[in-house]
Amino acid sequence: MKHDESKSFKECALWIEFSLVVTFEMKFLSTQQAANLLGIGVSSVKRLCDANQLTEIRTPGGHRRIASDSVFEFAKLRSIDSVPSARNVEIPLTSDSLMDRLLRGDLFSLKQSIESLLEQQSATKLFDELIAPSFWQLGKLCCLGEMEVYKCFMASSRLKEILLWIRQSVETRVSMERLLSNTAVTRGLAVGACMGDEMHDIASMMVEIILIERGYSTLNLGCCVPVDSVIRAARERQASIVWTSYSLLGNLSNVVQENHSLFSAVHHDTHLLVGGAALTSRVRSLLRYTCFLEGMTQLSDWVQKDTISKVPVT
Repeated sequence: MKHDESKSFKECALWIEFSLVVTFEMKFLSTQQAANLLGIGVSSVKRLCDANQLTEIRTPGGHRRIASDSVFEFAKLRSIDSVPSARNVEIPLTSDSLMDRLLRGDLFSLKQSIESLLEQQSATKLFDELIAPSFWQLGKLCCLGEMEVYKCFMASSRLKEILLWIRQSVETRVSMERLLSNTAVTRGLAVGACMGDEMHDIASMMVEIILIERGYSTLNLGCCVPVDSVIRAARERQASIVWTSYSLLGNLSNVVQENHSLFSAVHHDTHLLVGGAALTSRVRSLLRYTCFLEGMTQLSDWVQKDTISKVPVT
């Protein structure tokens, strides 16, 4: 009896493991994408899901995501030629699908998708149009109580893993370009930190990657860094840029005081770049900075203009 129970338990464990693997590898479509493939309306796709003829899951925001394999099987049974093989469909990477794949832990295929995008576009565009919107959506869902806190932290941790991987890729590419051009000089050092009670450094990581891509050496100090430490790092390392980012605001008076202290300490020799979704127009009016960053495109443009302004006129 004990032997049979042990065997049954092992079989059950193997089935659970197999189910998890299948779930992680499965591709999901939006209702519109499924409708386009099948040549039917979105409402028809929803009815098929409700009738269990298509397999669906729900996102943290309540949106349907249709398993591409079920679309393939449905098309095969109905002899729909417009869907030759849903297994081979390359699903566009959007902020919604990025969130889904982060929550499922689908990092391997996600890296492949991002790698393909980076071959066609800059990291600047990738961040502004894909990763930043997904990050803000994640924070909004968590703040509104529409997502469990542990899921928010889990997705954030995986997103940081993706950003670390992108940073390594960008650093490798920049190093190769310098080697091929026989140029070892960087544009200077940029020091970044999330000060005070700021615990989210995803936006700060994106800033760092753009600065690396633009030729800067970087020193990212991370989260909850005392302003005095940021000042010392900037002075001792002779930083030409200091950047800070705010995703959430704690005590506003403390934020303003830290900002003024930092600006006063470094602004003669160093540019202070400030950004973050938490900095509303009212908060911005209280801060001091060289440039406020609305997004990574603005950062890239500002760096380009600053570089041009330093080129001596002959």
